[in-house]
Amino acid sequence: MRLIKRASIFLIKNISKVILISLSFFCLLIHPEEIGQGVRDGLALLGENIIPSLFPFMTFATYVAHSSFITRGSKVINRISQSIFNVSGTGLTGVFLGILGGYPIGAKIVADFYTSKAITKSETQKLFCWCVNPSPAFVITAIGTFMLKNTQSGIILYVSVILASATLGIFIGTLSPKDYSMIQPITPIKENDVFVNSVASSSKAMLSICAWVIISSAASKGLDCMVTGKLFTLFIKSVAEVTIGCKTVIMNAFPLPVLSAILGFGGIAVIFQVAPYLEQCKYKLKYFICWRIVTGAISAFYCSVLIKLFPRTTQVFQVIEAGNTDFYFSHSTIATVFLLLTCLVLILEVDNKK
Repeated sequence: MRLIKRASIFLIKNISKVILISLSFFCLLIHPEEIGQGVRDGLALLGENIIPSLFPFMTFATYVAHSSFITRGSKVINRISQSIFNVSGTGLTGVFLGILGGYPIGAKIVADFYTSKAITKSETQKLFCWCVNPSPAFVITAIGTFMLKNTQSGIILYVSVILASATLGIFIGTLSPKDYSMIQPITPIKENDVFVNSVASSSKAMLSICAWVIISSAASKGLDCMVTGKLFTLFIKSVAEVTIGCKTVIMNAFPLPVLSAILGFGGIAVIFQVAPYLEQCKYKLKYFICWRIVTGAISAFYCSVLIKLFPRTTQVFQVIEAGNTDFYFSHSTIATVFLLLTCLVLILEVDNKK
């Protein structure tokens, strides 16, 4: 009886986990071909877009973070970082390197600075609110150029996310007390060791990203087989993993601010990748998730404003094929009116005698 009672209590406390594990197990048994195709789609997405655009920047950012450049660079921007963001130059340098390297790199570098006692605990927790950002290679190249076929849209998305992050940094810095004293300077590593460690660290982070992309791609295929509600499926795919979410939004021709919100949030997979660094610095996960949601909302707002200020362009004469997303993301009412007026002037200028 005691064993049955304990098993019942365990099932009640972990009912959601039991249901999720059971559904995943039956999905693997019933739809193995679809799950396998999802894995292949994830591998194709990694080889075509993610790895070529992310890995070089991740290696570069990790190399700079552990070289002698970080000490000199932090001193240069120290006054600016303290007056605008209320953080030290070292902390702001970690944010910059995270912007270059991509989502997990910013949190990793900030956690490394905290472990080496280069920044204080309060400053570390302050930076976690806005240091996790996508890289320009991912947003502009992978999303804009490769997926949207429109580099200008990628630039608008990237600027929107960075403006949202900077806005949060200024807001949090204004409300928080001043505590950005460096405990001890960063000890630079030998250049040869820095390069080797950078490649190894970036490879490890890249492997984690690849694993989450493959799992998310396989789960999205299983979700299509198990769930019939389209809106629910689209929502889960959008928030599960950022690359799969962006691809889903683009294929369904959602407005560009929705894509910007997904990039600002980062996805559940990114949150899981950052979770070990949060635990290392004793920062609660629920606070980090709340700030990610706020970042996504602010990013969508900035994107909607930038679209009006900088209308995107596309080809004048273009055959719109099924699945082509440029049509949905590259229109401007003002540009269309001026184009029609230009055509009218051209017609009136033609020699009527001929």
